[in-house]
Amino acid sequence: TNMLFQGRSPRTTQLTIPVGGLVSGAEYRNMLLSGPLSGGTYITSCAVKGIDNVSGHLERCVLREVGAGGYTVRGNGAGIIMINACTSVDAFAVGSGVPVVDANGGTQVAMKNFSGTVKIENHTGSQGSEIHLNAGKVILDSTCTGGTIYLYGNGILEDNSGVGCTVVDDLLDSRPATLAVDAIDAAALADSGLAEIADKILGRNIAGGSDGGRDVTSAMRAIRNRVTLAGGTLTVYQENDTSTAWTATVTTAARDPFSSVDPV
Repeated sequence: TNMLFQGRSPRTTQLTIPVGGLVSGAEYRNMLLSGPLSGGTYITSCAVKGIDNVSGHLERCVLREVGAGGYTVRGNGAGIIMINACTSVDAFAVGSGVPVVDANGGTQVAMKNFSGTVKIENHTGSQGSEIHLNAGKVILDSTCTGGTIYLYGNGILEDNSGVGCTVVDDLLDSRPATLAVDAIDAAALADSGLAEIADKILGRNIAGGSDGGRDVTSAMRAIRNRVTLAGGTLTVYQENDTSTAWTATVTTAARDPFSSVDPV
């Protein structure tokens, strides 16, 4: 018990704990670690793959692809897994393979300053777990059917959790905002909000990309308001039909006058 296992790096040192191995209170550094652990564990600067019965700390580690048991890290069902300043990568399926943290029922999961994609499975107890992302994605599996999971930081949530699992999503989603068809209807906006949208459109430049200048209001004034032509100057008035909105120089030539307009 309370042993220190020191490696050179996850590339050159690989340690697999055999089933039945007694490694209570052990510390692991600078290695690729697999297998069932026991007791309080402290893992630093390691790559982990298929470690089981975990209760303890992972500091500055890389969560690799799932092991033979279908998980990357699995709790002991009652303690806490503290994952601090760690990242994730699947060395054999980069971009598609997703490391799995298995709560194994009642294990509390506390992840701080995590980067990458991670999947949470078998969160079925009454425990509260917390995940804080620097940048990444959290996938909650359908086997998450109990407890409360809090999410903070910058990232994306894919929530497939089942009935019984409470999810508190306070993530800041960095993806560009999109609106589905009919996502916002008239009932979703107050009258004041609709008025602000309409006013903004009226003040938009008809060339696009800016406000003011030859805006929509100026264009519509020539249709609705008083317009005069005198001495080669066309004057378009504001809504009071007295104040000038804009003017234009008009060149005339002999032609037949309009007698009527009849739209079809």
